[in-house]
Amino acid sequence: MEVRVNGRIREFSEELSVEKLIHLEESPTEGLVVMVNDEIIAREVWDTRVISSEDEVELLCFVSGG
Repeated sequence: MEVRVNGRIREFSEELSVEKLIHLEESPTEGLVVMVNDEIIAREVWDTRVISSEDEVELLCFVSGG
């Protein structure tokens, strides 16, 4: 299954949840916003929201500072 993650095409052998994708991408979860096909995915459903073939996923990490 092909999925575009942060602009890169990634190949996965099985369906995966948003949570599993975050783990595979080794993304920090603090300050993380996940978008799938331009829709923000609530943190509460990361473990149940399934990524489908040809989805476009953006993992956006926001930090505060000055």
